[in-house]
Amino acid sequence: MRRVGAVILAALVVAGALAPAASGEDTDPGPRLVVVGDSIILGARSDVLGALAHWDLAFDAEVGRSTAQGLDVLRSLDAGRADIVVVELGANDAGSAALFATRMRAVLDELADVPQGIWLTVPEIEPYYVDSNALLRAEAEARPGLAVAEWGVLSQATPGATADGLHLRAPGREAITDLVVFHVEAARRRLQVEALVVRLRASAYWLAARGGGRRGSGAELAVAHALDARVEVVDELGATLDQPVD
Repeated sequence: MRRVGAVILAALVVAGALAPAASGEDTDPGPRLVVVGDSIILGARSDVLGALAHWDLAFDAEVGRSTAQGLDVLRSLDAGRADIVVVELGANDAGSAALFATRMRAVLDELADVPQGIWLTVPEIEPYYVDSNALLRAEAEARPGLAVAEWGVLSQATPGATADGLHLRAPGREAITDLVVFHVEAARRRLQVEALVVRLRASAYWLAARGGGRRGSGAELAVAHALDARVEVVDELGATLDQPVD
C-alpha cells in the first residue's frame, strides 16, 4: 500500500477544503474495542489496558474459560455492536477439533456485524493446538472481517515468553501486548480509511448538488473539477481497502 499515505493526505485536503461545515461539535466517542479471553491474556491485563488506555475498551478474561463461555461473555458485553473485537480463546477446549470448530464459528457468527475481529492463535505445545490454529486460519479465509494474530508463533519465538508454554512471563506479557496493539491499530487505520471514503462520497454528492450540472462561470467549473478529483480519490481509496495495511 505504497500510495495510501499520499492518497489519504490528498483526500483530507479535498474533504477539509470543500465539504460543508458540520453543525455542532463532534460527539463521537471513537471506536469501541472489546477484548475477551482466558488465563493467557489475563496475564497481560494491566499491560493491555495501559497500552490501550485511550480506547473505549472492555476487557474480560478469566482462568479456565472455554470458547463457549467466551461467547456468553461477548453477548453480555454486547460485543456484536463493537468496532473491533479481540478474541483469545481455544486453549481450554481445543482438544476436540469438531467441538472447537463449532464453538469458534458460533463466536464468529455472533460477531458477524463487527467491522474487524482479531483472534489470537494458541502456542502449539500440543498437537491439537496445531489443528485448532489451522481451523482458525481456514475460517479467516472465508471471513474478510477476521484477522488471525499469530500469538502461537510469536510466543515460541520470544525467549522466556511463558512459564509452561501457555501462561505468560514478563517477556510474554510485553510480546502479546505488542501483538494486540499492532492488530488493533491496523484495524483502526482501516476503519478510518473506510469512514473517510464515506465522507468523501457524501461530499461528492454535495459538490454535485452545488454544481447542478451547469457550466459557464469560473466558480462552477472549479466545482466540476473538484468533483472529478474527489471521485478519483474515492475510487483509489476504495481500492486500497482490500489490501493489507503496512
